[in-house]
Amino acid sequence: MDNPTSNQLIIKEDFSTLELVMRKLNSLNYGELTKTDSGNWTHTNGKLPTENIYFISETQNAKYQYTIEKFEDHYTLSVFETYKHGMITGAVIGDLEMFIEYFVNTEKMKEFSLSTASQHGNWNIVEYLISNYELNGDPVWYAIRWNHVKILNNLLDRKSSLPKDWLTYSIYCNSLEVAQELLLKKRLNYKPADEKWFAKEILKDNATANFVKSVLNLS
Repeated sequence: MDNPTSNQLIIKEDFSTLELVMRKLNSLNYGELTKTDSGNWTHTNGKLPTENIYFISETQNAKYQYTIEKFEDHYTLSVFETYKHGMITGAVIGDLEMFIEYFVNTEKMKEFSLSTASQHGNWNIVEYLISNYELNGDPVWYAIRWNHVKILNNLLDRKSSLPKDWLTYSIYCNSLEVAQELLLKKRLNYKPADEKWFAKEILKDNATANFVKSVLNLS
Protein backbone atom coordinates (compact mmCIF):
# COMPACT_ATOMS: atom_id res chain seq x y z
CA MET A 1 0.00 0.00 0.00
CA ASP A 2 1.37 3.38 -0.98
CA ASN A 3 1.80 6.05 1.66
CA PRO A 4 -1.46 8.05 1.40
CA THR A 5 -1.69 11.81 1.36
CA SER A 6 -4.42 14.18 2.47
CA ASN A 7 -5.05 17.05 0.07
CA GLN A 8 -7.40 19.49 1.76
CA LEU A 9 -8.40 23.10 1.38
CA ILE A 10 -7.19 24.95 4.49
CA ILE A 11 -7.62 28.59 3.45
CA LYS A 12 -10.05 30.30 1.09
CA GLU A 13 -10.17 34.08 1.32
CA ASP A 14 -11.05 37.04 -0.89
CA PHE A 15 -8.86 40.13 -1.34
CA SER A 16 -9.38 43.41 -3.13
CA THR A 17 -5.87 43.55 -4.66
CA LEU A 18 -3.12 41.17 -5.70
CA GLU A 19 -0.74 42.98 -3.35
CA LEU A 20 -2.88 41.97 -0.37
CA VAL A 21 -2.94 38.37 -1.59
CA MET A 22 0.84 38.25 -1.80
CA ARG A 23 1.16 39.82 1.63
CA LYS A 24 -1.03 37.01 2.98
CA LEU A 25 1.01 34.36 1.18
CA ASN A 26 4.28 35.67 2.55
CA SER A 27 2.87 35.70 6.10
CA LEU A 28 1.94 32.01 6.10
CA ASN A 29 5.51 30.74 6.53
CA TYR A 30 4.89 27.44 4.73
CA GLY A 31 8.27 27.38 3.02
CA GLU A 32 9.72 29.18 0.02
CA LEU A 33 7.17 30.09 -2.65
CA THR A 34 7.75 28.87 -6.21
CA LYS A 35 5.54 29.96 -9.10
CA THR A 36 4.13 27.17 -11.30
CA ASP A 37 2.06 26.91 -14.46
CA SER A 38 -0.78 24.78 -13.04
CA GLY A 39 -2.42 23.69 -9.80
CA ASN A 40 -5.68 23.17 -7.96
CA TRP A 41 -8.51 25.58 -8.61
CA THR A 42 -12.04 26.34 -7.47
CA HIS A 43 -14.69 28.49 -9.12
CA THR A 44 -16.31 30.98 -6.76
CA ASN A 45 -20.12 30.77 -7.05
CA GLY A 46 -19.70 29.16 -10.45
CA LYS A 47 -17.99 32.21 -11.94
CA LEU A 48 -14.96 31.72 -14.13
CA PRO A 49 -11.84 33.73 -13.22
CA THR A 50 -10.16 35.83 -15.88
CA GLU A 51 -6.73 34.54 -14.75
CA ASN A 52 -5.26 31.93 -12.42
CA ILE A 53 -1.88 32.29 -10.68
CA TYR A 54 -0.28 29.27 -8.99
CA PHE A 55 2.44 28.77 -6.39
CA ILE A 56 3.79 25.80 -4.46
CA SER A 57 5.88 25.47 -1.30
CA GLU A 58 7.04 22.72 1.03
CA THR A 59 7.86 22.16 4.70
CA GLN A 60 9.29 19.09 6.37
CA ASN A 61 5.87 17.55 6.93
CA ALA A 62 3.65 18.90 4.15
CA LYS A 63 3.37 20.34 0.67
CA TYR A 64 1.26 23.39 -0.17
CA GLN A 65 -0.45 24.50 -3.38
CA TYR A 66 -1.69 28.08 -3.77
CA THR A 67 -4.24 29.21 -6.34
CA ILE A 68 -5.01 32.89 -6.90
CA GLU A 69 -8.14 33.41 -8.98
CA LYS A 70 -8.57 36.85 -10.52
CA PHE A 71 -12.15 38.08 -10.94
CA GLU A 72 -13.46 41.42 -12.14
CA ASP A 73 -13.70 42.98 -8.69
CA HIS A 74 -11.55 40.80 -6.41
CA TYR A 75 -8.99 38.00 -6.04
CA THR A 76 -9.68 34.66 -4.35
CA LEU A 77 -6.84 32.80 -2.65
CA SER A 78 -7.14 29.06 -2.04
CA VAL A 79 -4.45 27.12 -0.14
CA PHE A 80 -4.29 23.33 -0.26
CA GLU A 81 -2.27 21.27 2.22
CA THR A 82 -0.96 17.76 1.53
CA TYR A 83 0.75 15.80 4.30
CA LYS A 84 3.65 13.60 3.28
CA HIS A 85 3.24 10.87 5.86
CA GLY A 86 0.36 8.42 6.37
CA MET A 87 0.62 8.72 10.15
CA ILE A 88 -0.07 12.45 9.96
CA THR A 89 -2.80 11.92 7.38
CA GLY A 90 -4.47 9.52 9.82
CA ALA A 91 -4.25 12.15 12.55
CA VAL A 92 -5.80 14.76 10.23
CA ILE A 93 -8.78 12.68 9.08
CA GLY A 94 -9.22 10.66 12.28
CA ASP A 95 -8.47 7.28 10.67
CA LEU A 96 -7.05 5.22 13.56
CA GLU A 97 -6.35 2.18 11.40
CA MET A 98 -4.25 4.26 9.00
CA PHE A 99 -2.58 6.04 11.91
CA ILE A 100 -1.47 2.74 13.46
CA GLU A 101 -0.37 1.25 10.12
CA TYR A 102 2.00 4.14 9.43
CA PHE A 103 2.93 4.83 13.05
CA VAL A 104 6.50 6.00 13.69
CA ASN A 105 7.55 5.85 17.33
CA THR A 106 9.68 8.98 17.55
CA GLU A 107 9.11 11.91 19.89
CA LYS A 108 8.81 14.35 17.00
CA MET A 109 6.18 12.33 15.13
CA LYS A 110 4.19 11.56 18.29
CA GLU A 111 4.08 15.19 19.36
CA PHE A 112 3.24 16.49 15.90
CA SER A 113 0.47 13.91 15.44
CA LEU A 114 -0.91 14.68 18.93
CA SER A 115 -1.10 18.38 18.07
CA THR A 116 -2.56 17.62 14.64
CA ALA A 117 -5.24 15.27 15.99
CA SER A 118 -6.15 17.84 18.64
CA GLN A 119 -6.34 20.57 16.01
CA HIS A 120 -8.80 18.52 13.94
CA GLY A 121 -10.84 17.32 16.93
CA ASN A 122 -9.99 13.63 16.53
CA TRP A 123 -10.30 12.21 20.04
CA ASN A 124 -9.72 8.62 18.87
CA ILE A 125 -6.15 9.50 17.84
CA VAL A 126 -5.48 11.47 21.02
CA GLU A 127 -6.84 8.64 23.15
CA TYR A 128 -4.68 6.07 21.36
CA LEU A 129 -1.54 8.12 21.93
CA ILE A 130 -2.10 8.87 25.61
CA SER A 131 -3.17 5.28 26.31
CA ASN A 132 -0.15 3.64 24.70
CA TYR A 133 2.81 6.01 24.78
CA GLU A 134 4.75 8.37 27.02
CA LEU A 135 4.44 11.86 25.59
CA ASN A 136 6.59 14.90 26.20
CA GLY A 137 3.78 17.33 25.42
CA ASP A 138 0.71 17.78 27.60
CA PRO A 139 -2.44 16.91 25.59
CA VAL A 140 -4.45 19.33 27.73
CA TRP A 141 -2.37 22.23 26.43
CA TYR A 142 -3.12 21.12 22.85
CA ALA A 143 -6.86 20.89 23.59
CA ILE A 144 -6.79 24.45 24.93
CA ARG A 145 -4.62 25.69 22.08
CA TRP A 146 -7.00 24.37 19.43
CA ASN A 147 -10.16 25.28 21.40
CA HIS A 148 -11.60 21.74 21.44
CA VAL A 149 -13.89 21.42 24.46
CA LYS A 150 -14.85 17.80 23.79
CA ILE A 151 -11.23 16.66 23.80
CA LEU A 152 -10.51 18.76 26.89
CA ASN A 153 -13.46 17.26 28.78
CA ASN A 154 -12.47 13.74 27.75
CA LEU A 155 -8.97 14.37 29.12
CA LEU A 156 -10.33 15.79 32.37
CA ASP A 157 -12.62 12.76 32.71
CA ARG A 158 -9.49 10.64 32.53
CA LYS A 159 -8.06 12.60 35.47
CA SER A 160 -5.70 14.76 33.42
CA SER A 161 -4.72 17.93 35.26
CA LEU A 162 -5.38 21.45 34.09
CA PRO A 163 -2.21 23.54 33.87
CA LYS A 164 -2.15 26.34 36.43
CA ASP A 165 -2.20 29.00 33.71
CA TRP A 166 -5.04 27.42 31.71
CA LEU A 167 -7.07 30.62 31.52
CA THR A 168 -4.12 32.78 30.54
CA TYR A 169 -3.29 30.31 27.79
CA SER A 170 -6.91 30.33 26.64
CA ILE A 171 -6.70 34.10 26.25
CA TYR A 172 -3.34 33.81 24.50
CA CYS A 173 -4.82 31.33 21.97
CA ASN A 174 -8.20 33.13 21.87
CA SER A 175 -9.88 29.82 22.81
CA LEU A 176 -13.26 31.26 23.75
CA GLU A 177 -15.19 27.99 23.98
CA VAL A 178 -12.64 26.52 26.40
CA ALA A 179 -12.80 29.60 28.63
CA GLN A 180 -16.60 29.51 28.60
CA GLU A 181 -16.64 25.81 29.44
CA LEU A 182 -14.30 26.11 32.41
CA LEU A 183 -15.42 29.43 33.83
CA LEU A 184 -19.18 29.22 33.28
CA LYS A 185 -20.16 25.56 33.01
CA LYS A 186 -17.59 24.07 35.39
CA ARG A 187 -17.38 27.27 37.49
CA LEU A 188 -13.67 26.89 38.11
CA ASN A 189 -11.84 29.53 40.12
CA TYR A 190 -8.69 30.95 38.62
CA LYS A 191 -5.58 32.38 40.21
CA PRO A 192 -2.77 32.83 37.67
CA ALA A 193 0.56 31.21 38.46
CA ASP A 194 2.30 33.72 36.23
CA GLU A 195 0.63 37.03 37.10
CA LYS A 196 2.74 39.05 34.64
CA TRP A 197 1.67 36.81 31.77
CA PHE A 198 -1.99 37.06 32.76
CA ALA A 199 -1.73 40.86 33.10
CA LYS A 200 -0.32 41.04 29.58
CA GLU A 201 -2.89 38.74 27.96
CA ILE A 202 -5.96 40.23 29.65
CA LEU A 203 -5.19 43.55 27.96
CA LYS A 204 -5.79 42.01 24.54
CA ASP A 205 -8.87 42.98 22.57
CA ASN A 206 -9.99 39.53 21.51
CA ALA A 207 -13.20 37.61 22.22
CA THR A 208 -11.71 35.50 24.99
CA ALA A 209 -10.04 38.37 26.81
CA ASN A 210 -13.26 40.40 26.69
CA PHE A 211 -15.26 37.44 27.94
CA VAL A 212 -12.88 36.82 30.85
CA LYS A 213 -12.91 40.49 31.79
CA SER A 214 -16.72 40.47 31.94
CA VAL A 215 -16.92 37.26 34.00
CA LEU A 216 -14.19 38.21 36.45
CA ASN A 217 -15.38 41.83 36.63
CA LEU A 218 -12.07 43.21 35.40
CA SER A 219 -12.09 46.67 33.90
